[in-house]
Amino acid sequence: MINSNSLPKTFVRDGVVILLLALLLRIPFFIISSSQPAERQHAEDTRGYVDLAHNLNQGLGFGRYLQTNDVSPAVWIPELCRTPGFPWVVARLDREPTQSTHVTVLFQQVIELALCWVVFAICYFAFGRVPGLIAGVFMALDLQGVTLANMVLSEMTFTALFIAAALTATQLSKKNGLIWAAVTGLLIGASVLVRPTTLYLGGFIGVVLVALALWRKRWVYLATAVILVGATYAPVVAWMARNKAQCGAFSLTTMTQSGALGQAGSVLARAKGIPLNDALEEVCNQANVSFWQIRFVPISTEQKKRLAEVAVPIVRAHPKEMLKEYVIRTANLMVGPEKYMLTVLGMPPISFGLVDKSNGAKKSSNGLGLALLGVQVLFTLAIYVGVLRTLWQAVRGRVFPGWVWICFWFSMYTLGISAAVCVGDPRYRWPTIPLLIMVAAASFIRPQTNQPASVGVEEKTSAAAAAGV
Repeated sequence: MINSNSLPKTFVRDGVVILLLALLLRIPFFIISSSQPAERQHAEDTRGYVDLAHNLNQGLGFGRYLQTNDVSPAVWIPELCRTPGFPWVVARLDREPTQSTHVTVLFQQVIELALCWVVFAICYFAFGRVPGLIAGVFMALDLQGVTLANMVLSEMTFTALFIAAALTATQLSKKNGLIWAAVTGLLIGASVLVRPTTLYLGGFIGVVLVALALWRKRWVYLATAVILVGATYAPVVAWMARNKAQCGAFSLTTMTQSGALGQAGSVLARAKGIPLNDALEEVCNQANVSFWQIRFVPISTEQKKRLAEVAVPIVRAHPKEMLKEYVIRTANLMVGPEKYMLTVLGMPPISFGLVDKSNGAKKSSNGLGLALLGVQVLFTLAIYVGVLRTLWQAVRGRVFPGWVWICFWFSMYTLGISAAVCVGDPRYRWPTIPLLIMVAAASFIRPQTNQPASVGVEEKTSAAAAAGV
């Protein structure tokens, strides 16, 4: 993607400085987290990933043994809750993931470090030395990225696929665009199987391409849309067919069958001042549906109906609590600090105003921990200011390459989906951070280089390029 016959000395020197700065921050975090991996590299979701990876390595298939109550023995249940992407990665990297996930964490360190260099290099050759250095320094000093690279979670794998899809999408209007459409679709499809956040992204891009085909009368866009959408959803539909055959439900995950349970649980917990897990159990008991059923196996239409009949009135009866919960969760998603940084550093957790699941998160009394969390908030706000600066310059007539807008809209899609489902977890924001840093860096192009070097798209853009191609 870099159009350069020879690497300038300043690029090599600046690249070394960026990598050294990145390593200076990452090595201490890795050493600290590796000293107690079970306590400092594992989160609540890690156990599920590790168990599934272990069972894959044992040749048992994609599933796990679950104990449905205190007296019954554990039974084997084909997995419907988790998608297979990240457990498969863990299984390929660590032979005994229940004993050690060191290779997985090292792999994530490589991904995160590579992203630092890729963002720096793209911005350097596309925008110039100063924007490249700004982007590189921001990536190198990203505490959230450093933290998540040390956690056995799906962030790094998903982000690598997500950003690769965004960058290949910049090639859709170029030569061999149909091939790039297939590559982009497969990358999006793979990312869906790691985390379903991108489930609708291929369809969104397809709609934009069809609209452009009708507007510009360029039917190659229609073919591009068909190939991209087909490549995106082929692996997804194949996995849903597996779920139908083994689990009895043609669906991607059980996460969609809970309906308003999550909102009802959060609202009830806030209204009564009880832990979230207790509130969820209360809602399920009223609906006569087991929470483990909702999470791990298909539930009937009748059970979904009973759950809705209990959950929806709870949400409607507490509009203030629902609004407060949504505002706090959205704010936490957009600018909240990464809570797992405290986990990596061995500090007590903190709730950030969210309802606690089991009264486990308290207000941290550690001054260093609070200071580091505050730095993360300021860091994220600085990126948003840079993005707004780019948008303001575009409004005033400055022309940016089309791939900048592709990065922007990929980010907006992900943040919008996460906010719509009321995720409330800052780690769902992180996959957009490298893309937003590149968008922000564009605002630092010198006026005389208003037409920057191409990184895979036409330099001359239009309103259609800003829409996503």
